[in-house]
Amino acid sequence: MSLSGSITINTSSNKIFQNIYNVLKCFNNSSWKYIYNETITYIDIGNDFNWKSENYNSFLNDDIISAKTKNKEIVGILFYFAETDIGIDVLIYPTNNKISFGLDRNRKTIDYSLITDYSWYLKRIKPVLDELNIVIHSIECLDG
Repeated sequence: MSLSGSITINTSSNKIFQNIYNVLKCFNNSSWKYIYNETITYIDIGNDFNWKSENYNSFLNDDIISAKTKNKEIVGILFYFAETDIGIDVLIYPTNNKISFGLDRNRKTIDYSLITDYSWYLKRIKPVLDELNIVIHSIECLDG
């Protein structure tokens, strides 16, 4: 049975990668928030999978995102859906027109099962991508 889930969205253009900061800002301006219990969790510079948590007052997101973009590193920030403890790891891949969402933070499942409720996530992610005028080429949902 599934213990984790992910959604990978492939786009037909590199719009999402031209302004990664704008993508993250758009998520944060929706019902997804990157500040949770006064901390921000993100992938640190120089390592594509070293997650780090910091007090949001000391977080320099412009500097970190600029450095990761310049180095063509994966940009990753943990977002929580407003007023819940349901989180998604947003991973933006700068070289292949792909954005992934790790669904392992208090993952929403279909009633009485371990199967991820992908419709719950897609209903809350797609409007943000629509607002950014991101053209979706394909969506892959995977339980593992």
